Amino acid sequence: VVTDLISALTTPADQATAKLPCLLELLTVLPEEAENYKVGVLPRQRKNFREMLATHSSHVFSLLGQVCDTFKPQAALPSSIVILEKMIRCSASWVRHHPPSEEELISLPLLAFSFDALAA
Repeated sequence: VVTDLISALTTPADQATAKLPCLLELLTVLPEEAENYKVGVLPRQRKNFREMLATHSSHVFSLLGQVCDTFKPQAALPSSIVILEKMIRCSASWVRHHPPSEEELISLPLLAFSFDALAA
């Protein structure tokens, strides 16, 4: 599901920026919905879905790092602000539900960006 979403919404490359807000929104809710017990699914299916998300979390964090690197230099533009806000919400959702390893967290540009944003 995760790789299919990323692939579908980042190609073709000339349309990726226009599709990015949708992709970030979908990636934000995926880990949240895995914890939503109002959704009637069998425990085994929920477990399999969580495992699938955990398997692809490094791919998501890599994508979020690319988004950060691409849009941070343009942070003064309103369109970039929207993307960066969605990126932060998406990052928070994944960190909360599928935390990266310590090494991965330290290497992500998201961490420095988040602290810079808080200081601003």
